[in-house]
Amino acid sequence: MKPANKIFRVFLIILLCIGGGVQPLLAAGRTYVVAIGLSDYKYPSICPSLKGYTITSAKLAATFFHQNSSSDVFMLLNENATRDHMLRVMRSQFAKADKDDIIMLIFSGHGYPGGITTYGFDGRTDKGITYAEVQAIMRKSKAMRKVIFAEACYSGGFSQEGGNRPNNTQRRNRYNGSDLTEVMLYMSSRANEVSYVPCFMNFVVEGLSGKADSNEDRNVTCRELFNYVNQSVVSDTNGEQHPQMWGRFSNNMVLSRY
Repeated sequence: MKPANKIFRVFLIILLCIGGGVQPLLAAGRTYVVAIGLSDYKYPSICPSLKGYTITSAKLAATFFHQNSSSDVFMLLNENATRDHMLRVMRSQFAKADKDDIIMLIFSGHGYPGGITTYGFDGRTDKGITYAEVQAIMRKSKAMRKVIFAEACYSGGFSQEGGNRPNNTQRRNRYNGSDLTEVMLYMSSRANEVSYVPCFMNFVVEGLSGKADSNEDRNVTCRELFNYVNQSVVSDTNGEQHPQMWGRFSNNMVLSRY
C-alpha cells in the first residue's frame, strides 16, 4: 500500500456522507457490514506502518453505511483485527442476514497474492486470511447479495475460484438471472499492483454518494460505480493502479440511492 497525494479529498467526502442523506444499498432488508482497517501491525518489519491512511479508509466506509438505520456495521482496527477475531466477526455478522439482506466486507490494509493480512501476520504461524476462506464464510450466508471492497496491494488476485484474474480493467460479470444470488467483488488494484491509499476507497464512497450517478436517476448501480471509480483511480495515480470488478451480478444492481 502507498499513501495517495490527494488526502484532502477524504475530508470532503466525510462532509458529504454526514450531510448528504445517502441511503446505502437500496434493498428490502438490512445491510450487514464488516469494515477492517489495518495500519500498524504487530511486526512492522514485515508489514510496515501505513501511517493511518487505511484506518481513514475503513472509518470513511463505515461512516457511510453507519448513517443508515438499516445498516449493521462492525468495525475492526489494528490490534483488534487479529486472524481469529476477523474470522469470528465475519462469521457472526454475516450469519445474521436473511435472504433479502446484503452482506459486505470492506478491507483496507496490506495484501499479499492470495489473501489479506491480519494484525499478527508474520507469513509463518500467522499467514493472514486467504481469499478462499473469506469466500467460504460468505457462501454460508443466506443473503442473496454479497459485496466485497478490498483496498490492498495485489487485491486483483481475489477470485471466486481463489486464483488470479487476468490483468485488465474490464469488469467480468457472469450473472444470467438464473441464480438469484448476486456476488460483487471490487478490488483496488490488479494482482501485480500496489494500491495507493486512500485513493480507491475515497472514490468508492464519493461514487456511492452520488458522483457516479451518470443518468441522474438518484440511484448508483454497479456499472455506474465501476465506470466512475476506475476512471478516477487510473487518472489520479497516473495509470499506476487499475481497480478490478467481477462477480455474478446484474449491471443494474443498485448499490446506493441519495
